[in-house]
Amino acid sequence: MRKRGPYSRVLILGMDGLDPARVARMVGAGELPAFARLQREGRLGELATSNPAESPVAWSSLATGCNPGKHGIFDFIHRDPRGYVPRLSLQRSETGKLTSGGGYVCARHRPGFWRHTSDLGVPTTVVRWPVTFPAEPVNGRFLAGLGVPDVCGRLGRHTLYTTAAHKEDEESVLPVAWKRNRIVTHLMGPEVTGLARARPSRAKLVIERTDNGVALSVGTQCHHVELGQWSDWFNVRFQWGPVRICDALVKFHLAGVNPDLCLSSTPPQIDPKNQLWPLTQPADYGSELADLLGPFYTLGMPEDTHAVTEGRYGLGAFLQQCDEIDRQRRAMLECELNRFDEGVLAFVFDAGDRVQHMFWCIDDPTSPTFDPIRAREYGHVIPDLYRQMDGVLETALTSVDDDTAVFVVSDHGFTSFHRAVHVNRWLVENGFMVLKDKGEGRSLLQDVDWSRTQAYAVGFTGIYLNRAGRESSGTVKAGDDAQGVLRGLTAGLCGARDPDSGASMVRNTYLGDEIYWGPHVADGPDLLIGFEPGYRASWQTALGGVPGGVVIDNDKLWAADHLVDPTAVPGVLGTNLPIACELPVGIDLAPTVFDCLGLPVPDGLDGSSWLGEAPARKPTPDIQEEPALEPVGALQHDTAPDGLDDEQRAELERHLADLGYL
Repeated sequence: MRKRGPYSRVLILGMDGLDPARVARMVGAGELPAFARLQREGRLGELATSNPAESPVAWSSLATGCNPGKHGIFDFIHRDPRGYVPRLSLQRSETGKLTSGGGYVCARHRPGFWRHTSDLGVPTTVVRWPVTFPAEPVNGRFLAGLGVPDVCGRLGRHTLYTTAAHKEDEESVLPVAWKRNRIVTHLMGPEVTGLARARPSRAKLVIERTDNGVALSVGTQCHHVELGQWSDWFNVRFQWGPVRICDALVKFHLAGVNPDLCLSSTPPQIDPKNQLWPLTQPADYGSELADLLGPFYTLGMPEDTHAVTEGRYGLGAFLQQCDEIDRQRRAMLECELNRFDEGVLAFVFDAGDRVQHMFWCIDDPTSPTFDPIRAREYGHVIPDLYRQMDGVLETALTSVDDDTAVFVVSDHGFTSFHRAVHVNRWLVENGFMVLKDKGEGRSLLQDVDWSRTQAYAVGFTGIYLNRAGRESSGTVKAGDDAQGVLRGLTAGLCGARDPDSGASMVRNTYLGDEIYWGPHVADGPDLLIGFEPGYRASWQTALGGVPGGVVIDNDKLWAADHLVDPTAVPGVLGTNLPIACELPVGIDLAPTVFDCLGLPVPDGLDGSSWLGEAPARKPTPDIQEEPALEPVGALQHDTAPDGLDDEQRAELERHLADLGYL
């Protein structure tokens, strides 16, 4: 029997979106031998996800051992109650600005397990853990993950260079024209402030037509790109006149030359050798990785689903990008395993989340976007993904010994996404929200009549009461008034039916103050919607929009999701330890890491070690003496949306829409 601890090493492999039902099927079919080994020697099964089942929430809970009421991450998108302004939860600018112009601070209120191990002198390396930008100092090495912006301060948006006709207001399109088989244009960099009006810095880009593609020149670098292929990386220096602003990394994909040019550039990404903001700790860890791998993707969510859904290039090009990212991550992992002598190594692979969002419908003939031709061409993609993750696990298991505790964790599973629910429209039709004028309401809650509104939706699962004393124009008083509105919302949502099929759309609802505890409960939703599989809040809901109609078909290639009731999409836990817990929960990971290393468990954690008899689930009081991180939040404003000018409003909406989920 394997010992209970302490161990000299703890290895955590994060695999975003790994679904336990699919793992079980493939293990049963003999397709995942490394996972089967964990099943024989320790434990392989479900891991209860967070509520809501969203990556930033789940990974923050795994890291901190605390519920969202303590770590402060409740959704991809939060809101400022003072002005009803949606904002991203993944990062926070020191200046409160949407783009560059200042530094960044951590979005979480609570420290990850790596701070405790580092403070106690334990060697600790963390690679690509979500919601960790800027990179955090540790007793080892750190590479930030989901939340890392591009050098423009955004979550990342491609640019399309095209000679084809396009809509004037189409996002991220830069029109160009051939002149004797040559185009001179530019790459857009960070905005330069301090001028009468902020202007983007630029880098010159020359495009020349060749027999089988184009030749691209940036500075002194020139690379040829064939039709349907990706370029090599370009090291780009953005300037304003003669003044250097920053360095970045960019690569291009060529989808068309004749009759029209269709050339897409990646977002300009932080150069690990010359970091605009802290991507790694220590800073020279970025140079070390670049020397090992060459230039690599640094953006928090580098897999560009927007480019596919907007028709910039196809699924084949998207897979090429994902394969390159996977190769880079594998090389990073092998590097760290080769020097993993003691302590903690936590390493996250997250491309699988985006791959499943885009390819899950291949196995789902009932999906509105199911295509039998696409299914035949790409039916291998998701099984191959799981085999790749099995290969990662095999590499890790081969590299460690019996004195190493191994944990494989995923933040959530997956399910189909057939129908999108306009939650704010439901609120209007059921009397909880009133618009200034009849009809549709624009994004950012711009058209809401707050004097007559009781509740509103922002983000993917949350509803907020328009509380007097909290919201700037609140109408709902604390006590019986608020409880009455919550009862009405709960009854209405639990009875909500799809107007086309009559199917139930909501499995459960949850009161925020019942499922969360801690000093930041009031920052979270008052009510959470646990959708039935197949349903999800619409893209417009997340940004505070109020389109017409309550339910529509999801006609996007992004045809699978996990933003449903948490009971429907548990994550995966695999370990070489014989833990006895019936249903492991994500908040137990951090205390288990400490227990495995024989370290004292910090006060104030909500989880309990899996090495114990039965993890406690009672609320644990927060300890005020514990070091606190900077307050959560990314985009903060003291004014209501109507107080923003058109340019500020458009910038805010673009920043939020960079998120792959929108």
